Formats: sequence, C-alpha cells, structure tokens
Amino acid sequence: MKNSLNIIIAVLLTIHNSGISAAEKPANVLEEIVNSKEHEYDKALLLHDLLNSKPVNIPEAAILLALGQTASNLEISLQEFSVEQAISQDLHMKIVHSENFGDFVSYDGYHFQQIIKKHPKSDLVDDAEYELIYVLPDSHNYWDLKVEKKALEAFLKKHPKTNLLNEVTERIKFIADYLDSGGWEIVD
Repeated sequence: MKNSLNIIIAVLLTIHNSGISAAEKPANVLEEIVNSKEHEYDKALLLHDLLNSKPVNIPEAAILLALGQTASNLEISLQEFSVEQAISQDLHMKIVHSENFGDFVSYDGYHFQQIIKKHPKSDLVDDAEYELIYVLPDSHNYWDLKVEKKALEAFLKKHPKTNLLNEVTERIKFIADYLDSGGWEIVD
C-alpha cells in the first residue's frame, strides 16, 4: 500500500503547480482523493490521514462525510478485520451478526454522527442523517422496506430543502410502487 501521506503531498503539489487559486485548492484536494483510482480502502485511509492532519482550508464536516461515504462502501472480510486494527479503530468498521448472511463487516456510522454532533449548523448535516438511515445495526438479518420508507419520509419532513430531495423522493416512490405491485416488504 502506498504511503498515504506521500499521496496527499503529491496531490497538494500537483494542485499547487497547476496554478489553481487558493480558494479552489481545498475542494480539489478532497475531490482528488475521493475520485482517485486508489482502492476504496486506501482512499478511506487517505481521508482518515487528511482528517487527522486538520487542514485549515478544508471543512472538517466535508472530510468526515467523504470518509463515512467511502467507509460505507468498503468490503472487508472478517479475516482482514481481525488482522488489521486500522479497519476497526480508524475507519470505524464493526462486525454485524446475521443468521441469514453469516457475520460480516460493516461501517458503524461514526463519521456521520460526528458531523451532526460537532457541526450541527453545517449544510452537510442532512447528508449525514441520510447516510445514517443505511448504517446497519449490530445484528442484521433482513431489510424492511416499510421501515426504510418511513425513515426517508421523516428525513424529508425534517429536511424539505435537502440537496438529496430528488434521490430520496425517487427512492420513496420506488418502494411504494414495489410494495403496491405485491413486492415483499422484507428483503434479504
């Protein structure tokens, strides 16, 4: 695995040498990491290192959101989880127990919760709350579409002007149409 600090430095130097204005640099550093060709695990570690470096030009809430979203997409085996402490400690992954699927590793939602707790006035709070809808509990055997639909409706009631309005509205419509057509509310 590449040294993540070296990658961050390389990204910063690339941006510095490209003539991008200082005002554009923060978004570009975060964007460069998120859109890099790195494996998702490496991206998550890069974002973790960026968060810990406490950059003054990049809002912490933006890094937390990117880190949480990246960690949410990780596919980590139980063996990798048991061997690599950074997975549970730095990336906040956990073992989810399931009779249907067998135990597996999933993200615990920590970074999204930190946005809500530490940055309650941030325009990313709604994004964090949305992402938390999909964080799995410690025990998970199935997905209940009626519960998801209810959570999404409550989200829209709380955040009617969210940037996620179209995505959430489409998902609610999809679930309603699926259930109305005779689809099962409980899915694996």
